[in-house]
Amino acid sequence: MKRVGYFRYPAVLLVCALSAGCASPSRGLPGIAYDPGASKLLNFQESYKYWAGDQGAFKPFMNGAVLYSGDHYIIQFTPSEDSYVYIFQIDSNQGVNQLFPMESFKGVKLDNRNPVQAGMTYILPAQNKSFVLDDRTGRETIYFMASRQPDQTLQEQYEALSQARQEQRASLIKQLQEQLTTSIKTRGLGTVVSNQAQGARRAEQVSVVTFEHR
Repeated sequence: MKRVGYFRYPAVLLVCALSAGCASPSRGLPGIAYDPGASKLLNFQESYKYWAGDQGAFKPFMNGAVLYSGDHYIIQFTPSEDSYVYIFQIDSNQGVNQLFPMESFKGVKLDNRNPVQAGMTYILPAQNKSFVLDDRTGRETIYFMASRQPDQTLQEQYEALSQARQEQRASLIKQLQEQLTTSIKTRGLGTVVSNQAQGARRAEQVSVVTFEHR
């Protein structure tokens, strides 16, 4: 449920620059990944911050952190070049939610669209707003993916999932969430996939941060 000025979500965040090991998001280190078909690296400056309950200043958190229901959190990133960003959150029940792009949430206009522009700093969900952890506890995760070209498969799969949710088709929702989760995980480097997934598109930058929601 949404609070005034905030957005309530189940919680999870992921951040590891795959070509350079895990870069701690709390230190503001850039995410870097190597694209064999490109002439240079695709770089992003990322940070993940939270505050406890309804008071206090935002503090950085890193992979393996513990957050609690009612805590607020934001995601901030700055791309080094024009690109396409996709951020998905997977909760403890394996529910998948897209955090970017996001044009609106429950009637609140956000206008977070692709492509993102080089040198511009993006704050999610929006300036002076934050996500709020709900009462569903457990391990949660957020995948940050970026590429130089749009990922039509991810876009189409999430649109189909959104439509199934509107129609309240439980069995189809479960099926589409499983398909989307597979697509997300096969975007990363070093992922083991079946031979049938050989043609799966790889993102040029993938970051992952997981925290425990209590």
